[in-house]
Amino acid sequence: MTERSSLAGRTVAITGAARGLGLATARELSRRGALVVLGDLDADLAREEAAVLDGIGLPLDVTDDASFAGFLAQAAEHGGRVDVLVNNAGIMPTGPFLEQDDDLLRRLYEINVLGVARGVRLALPAMLARRSGEIVNVASIAGRTVAAGMASYCGTKHAVVGMTRALRREHHGSGVGFTLVMPSFANTRITAGAVSGLIPVAQPHQVGRGIADALERGRRDLVVPRSAGVMVRLTELLPRGIADATARRLGADLMFLDEQGRNRNAGISPTGEAPVAPPSGSPR
Repeated sequence: MTERSSLAGRTVAITGAARGLGLATARELSRRGALVVLGDLDADLAREEAAVLDGIGLPLDVTDDASFAGFLAQAAEHGGRVDVLVNNAGIMPTGPFLEQDDDLLRRLYEINVLGVARGVRLALPAMLARRSGEIVNVASIAGRTVAAGMASYCGTKHAVVGMTRALRREHHGSGVGFTLVMPSFANTRITAGAVSGLIPVAQPHQVGRGIADALERGRRDLVVPRSAGVMVRLTELLPRGIADATARRLGADLMFLDEQGRNRNAGISPTGEAPVAPPSGSPR
């Protein structure tokens, strides 16, 4: 049995933490004794939610070097150092690939891929210098599987999966851990209108608990819920044609597109955010 490492007293910086999976993670880590630092473009909401958790809420734009560096510097100032960085911020535009314009694609990759890379580049040097620290990158099972209507999003999450696993190899023995989190179809506001079919659904509190457990136990690859992990492994082992047919039977290709190939998320903005929200990289 793996020995647990307490989260009590550790400083955890979380991106996109004012709502959704980021907030659920902050709540769980705070419950286990960590000082949580919530970063979000919606700084007012981040401060409001952080106050409930006796944490810190700060403005954060993961697409901007100065903003991200300032966020980490303030987190270190409050907590002494950043023990854990959770790269959670992301957006999820869905719909036919040819209907997504260039500006949307650039924003998607800037937030979902370069935002993660930016966080790693800024947080990792200090962790390597002291030979301790954890970087958690929240990807998706879309980083290991695919579905119709998610070509752009799947591309970003495949990138995060590959980046995280390569970084783990590159810094093996450094004292710094890299945890890859892959939630299934997540029950958050940006999946409104989608149909999960037989695909297992990940609840935000399950993801938060999974991340906390992974940090305590040193787990490096995490699929939430576990039943989704079985599905992912099965599709990876099957011949591609059979895997695709199985996924279609499970309803994967009708989650975000209807039978006519139209976007089911018609009431959601192109970035995957609720219309009432500011344009941000925060909800997931």
